[in-house]
Amino acid sequence: MWEILQRFPRAYLWSTLLHLVVVVLLLVGIDWRDQDQRLGAFENMIQAQMGQSDEIAAQVAALQAGADDAPELAPQQSDTEPLPEPLPEPGPEPIPERAPPEPVPPAPEPESEPEPEPEPDRAELEAEREADAAAARLEAERQRQAELEDQRRAEEAARREAEREAELERQRQAELESQRRAEAMARREAERQAELEARQRAEEAARREAERQAELEAQRQAEEAARREAERQAELEARQRAEELARREAERQAELEAQRQAEEAARREAERQAQLERQRQAEQEAQRRAEAAARREAERQAELERQRQAELEAQRRAEEEARREAERRAEQERQRQAEREAAQRRAEEEARLAAERQAERQAELEREREELRRIREAEQAEARRRAAEEAAQAEREAAANAARERQMLEALQAEERRRSGSSGQTGGQTDGQSGAQPSAATQAQIASRWVPLITNKVRQYWVRPQGASADLRAVVTLRLEPGGAVIPGSVRIVEGSGQAGFDQSVVAAIYRASPLPVPIGDEFELFRDFNFVFRP
Repeated sequence: MWEILQRFPRAYLWSTLLHLVVVVLLLVGIDWRDQDQRLGAFENMIQAQMGQSDEIAAQVAALQAGADDAPELAPQQSDTEPLPEPLPEPGPEPIPERAPPEPVPPAPEPESEPEPEPEPDRAELEAEREADAAAARLEAERQRQAELEDQRRAEEAARREAEREAELERQRQAELESQRRAEAMARREAERQAELEARQRAEEAARREAERQAELEAQRQAEEAARREAERQAELEARQRAEELARREAERQAELEAQRQAEEAARREAERQAQLERQRQAEQEAQRRAEAAARREAERQAELERQRQAELEAQRRAEEEARREAERRAEQERQRQAEREAAQRRAEEEARLAAERQAERQAELEREREELRRIREAEQAEARRRAAEEAAQAEREAAANAARERQMLEALQAEERRRSGSSGQTGGQTDGQSGAQPSAATQAQIASRWVPLITNKVRQYWVRPQGASADLRAVVTLRLEPGGAVIPGSVRIVEGSGQAGFDQSVVAAIYRASPLPVPIGDEFELFRDFNFVFRP
């Protein structure tokens, strides 16, 4: 016991505590003051003796009337006065009980005919004799009933004693079960403590081994330094030092071997104790299996919960990604809206300036009412001038378009002549002109195919300024890289619409529409640097 207390103090304390708990439960759970009243039934027995009385005489007369029906006396008495209820018999074949003759309830006196008066002494003697006989029969019957009652009570006492013994046995088994459970719990705690101590011993041994190795390494380094320093010493001294080191190593190995043997003996003792413990734990195997099954079920439920959490996490990540994508799109939309608002603000600023100028003109008209007619004439003249300018502008645009077409044709013809000259072909001017015509047609075909695509894409990104009419027109020049990307800073207004907001909105739309749809290869050269006409 002392060895167990030294090796497993916590397990021993737990076992002692569990035993104390079991004892407290036994003391508290059993009411020692509650005595079994059935076991004390014999103490309540009353010894009675029947004497002579008028009631006895009446009973004797009744017995004389039916001596053979004496066992039925108790049922006849129950008609007049209820008798004490007999105790229940737990046995399968209860012994028939007969009511004790005492106390005898008062019975009605039998109606008797008047006896003849001439012989009073003889009748009295006859009555006394019959009363004595009846009393004797009653006494015999009472003794027989008492014997039967004693036998029944003895059997009842034996049954109660057996029940008490069974109850005591159940209590003892419960105590043993509680003690066994406490011992099993203490045993498991002892095993856990032993495992912890074994792990601690292993860690301590590893730490000591590491320290020993470190010490050996330090010692080896010191010896190596000493050996290098003492190389000039004699070979004999070096041999003696080596022998001393070998002896010390042998002693250390012997100590380690002794320690290993001690640990092996302790391990064998622990294995023997574990074997004994496994034998005692055989009856707990079913419970451990049930606990293992419950643990596996709990692990399965936990795994299902983890899977559900992983699915929720994946769903949350998908929602987060969708939210980020929506935010990114919203940010792009906000940027586009900001650009549109900036263009709109510029247009509004221009409109405001125009409104201010108009207000100034209105104020001037208000101040100079007398010049209203002249101003109207000036406005009409201005309108005519604008109409003339628009007509002239249309003519200039037509001329410019024709000039650009001529320039493009001439450039294509020159390119064609250059290619023809570089390839070594010779011919007159007529032949060169005949070869340039297909190139111009090809150029027109390429322009008719790609210019509408460029216009449509620019219109997709164009934001109409406030107050811009549908008949506005702007011509811009721009340069493109292969693939259609607009070169930054290359977009410039060649011919404005007269509204700065509209012109700036066209430039911004071209930059936002980059890259523009353009052909590849040699056809792209037509769109590397060109003028673009934009109409709403």
